[in-house]
Amino acid sequence: MTISNQQVKTFYDEFTISQEAMGINHRHLSIQRHLEEFGLQKDNNILEIGCGIGTLTELMLSYVGKNGKITAVDVSEKSISIAKKRLEVYDNVNLEVFDFTKDIKDALFDVIVLPDVIEHIPLKLHESLFLNLSKMLKKEGFVLIHIPDPNYLQWNIDHKKEGLQIIDQPIYTHLLATNIVKSQLYIAYLKSYSLYVNNPDYQVVVLKKKEGLEMYNSIMPTNDSLLRRIKRKFRYLRRKLICLF
Repeated sequence: MTISNQQVKTFYDEFTISQEAMGINHRHLSIQRHLEEFGLQKDNNILEIGCGIGTLTELMLSYVGKNGKITAVDVSEKSISIAKKRLEVYDNVNLEVFDFTKDIKDALFDVIVLPDVIEHIPLKLHESLFLNLSKMLKKEGFVLIHIPDPNYLQWNIDHKKEGLQIIDQPIYTHLLATNIVKSQLYIAYLKSYSLYVNNPDYQVVVLKKKEGLEMYNSIMPTNDSLLRRIKRKFRYLRRKLICLF
């Protein structure tokens, strides 16, 4: 069954009720933690795609303070309307209805974050999405994608359909990589981890631009390189001694 754009927008207009009731949860906090771990800076220009009512947006704003700037977009007009009211005290955030599978912003961003979004975007649109992301990402910036672990999402499709959204599709790594490789981006980091259940239920993916690979021309300072090798050797010898005794 084909789902129209209007059906998607209507679903997320209505989904705002759940988002408001939920507030900030562990998933939002985990995404913020990962952003900071992978290099989010307080003076960064940030793009958030699929901001909903601005829950993660507010977390990022509280982190960057007045030095950073955030552009946060969603396909739901009602979501953006609510987000504008919630975040009206901030003057360094731009909230608007926008579809990045169809168009791009005339700007470059240090960080682009897609918080549990791409599993709700039809796979046939992923190629254009990643091409557009690549055009808007600064040379040394990064894209952070947070999604349900594909095996966990497939389990939910098989056993708990009532909790799914209007489009919910597992994003297996080979599907992700197929579209990423066409966009001059590459997967710099990918890890599944456990947030709410014992087995991995979420996955974090970090993309970078192939242009940034010029960094491999720079050699690590000798002292740093030597120190790392000594530490690795020491860890190996310590484990070997433990095994002997």
